[in-house]
Amino acid sequence: MPRFTDSTGREWSVELTFGDIKRIRSRMGVDLMGLLDGDPPLVDRLRDDLELSLNLVFAAVEPEAVRLNVSDEEFGRSLGGPAAAGALAALWGAIADFFRGLRPAATAAAERVMALRRSAAALLTMVIEMDRQEGSGESPTGQAVHAACSSTA
Repeated sequence: MPRFTDSTGREWSVELTFGDIKRIRSRMGVDLMGLLDGDPPLVDRLRDDLELSLNLVFAAVEPEAVRLNVSDEEFGRSLGGPAAAGALAALWGAIADFFRGLRPAATAAAERVMALRRSAAALLTMVIEMDRQEGSGESPTGQAVHAACSSTA
């Protein structure tokens, strides 16, 4: 079961069941059963829209958040950069896990998004380290790579 730790140190488990998918569809109007449907397909919208994806993470962990008395707003405040990246990785892992065996194409799509995110993060880390070694803040190259990673990952 995919997990992530928020900025406050709370660990969250992201597991999707059919009941979760129904709750998410009702709460957000996002139908994960149609991950490959639409124009653009939902998988692409989720990949490109970080706010939508992070709201989806909260919807997935909402029953646990209610038990812990963590509001949607508090949850959002606990997702700094690294925690948000972990939350998104857990979400895509849960999507891949749910569809494995049910819809192999949906699993493959989720796994491609996870691989793109890992590659983009590695590239961004490398550029930031190169900029640090040069003693500059963030170079125009680093800014361009960051923008590219944000739009494709």
